[in-house]
Amino acid sequence: MASQNSTLRAAQVAADTTRNADTTIKSYQAPIRYAIFDITLTTAVASNDDIILGKLGCAGTVIPELSRAVGISGGAAGSFTLEKVNAAGTVAALTGAAAITTDGTSVAFARKSGFALGTFDEADYLQVTFTEASGGAINATDVLQFMVAYIAPDLP
Repeated sequence: MASQNSTLRAAQVAADTTRNADTTIKSYQAPIRYAIFDITLTTAVASNDDIILGKLGCAGTVIPELSRAVGISGGAAGSFTLEKVNAAGTVAALTGAAAITTDGTSVAFARKSGFALGTFDEADYLQVTFTEASGGAINATDVLQFMVAYIAPDLP
């Protein structure tokens, strides 16, 4: 029966036979952290509008399947994509979409295209971009919550 090694196991095997091999498991055992952003909209949000969440103050990797978009109240129907924006203003997706269809629902984000995990730097700020469902824009006074799950191996 054949078996395949993970990158961690390959490094451990190398350490058994190689001097000065790095077998740190810190990145594999990083605790999952959560940042929760509550937003009461002051203006209506239409398709392709951004809702800026803010900086987390560290570098990290987003775990989309544990990150969620929640429609608390109002008519929040549509899809949200979590993105990072660097100091130069370049936008990059961290996740695929999370589609909210009714209030009071909590929906996980999908992985982005290619299934790679999205990473962000300390100076990056996070935002979500809204894509309308057939119902139109999200109204002022609607309440949303975004819960971002991430690992930050460099934090204690």
